[in-house]
Amino acid sequence: MAIIGDALRQAFMLKHDYAILRDEQKAWIKLRTPISIFFLTFVSLSIFFSTAIGFKIVFPSDSETRPFCTDPPIEKDPEIAGFYWMIVFVPSAIVSFFSAIYLVAAAAQYHCSDVTKFNHWG
Repeated sequence: MAIIGDALRQAFMLKHDYAILRDEQKAWIKLRTPISIFFLTFVSLSIFFSTAIGFKIVFPSDSETRPFCTDPPIEKDPEIAGFYWMIVFVPSAIVSFFSAIYLVAAAAQYHCSDVTKFNHWG
């Protein structure tokens, strides 16, 4: 909990005071690894669960109710196709879009921004 208090205190520090701190005192450097691991885990689990939901929709346990393997394929159960779009395709497209934006921005910048980059008090 002390690291969170340090991060909040350093977020509102004057730019000059923040620059005086040693690297081992800066909270952002201490928090970078746990935050990265959290986001990596979150994205990985999101991809895993959306893939599992997609497979459950396309390959249900009852082989007679497969939505894309019957004649006519989607007219029999249009709710399944809508569910697939809302739960699997649209969130995956949103994540892919923002990932592409992030990669382009990171390639242009080559470094992470600091907590105090936009310090209006200093």
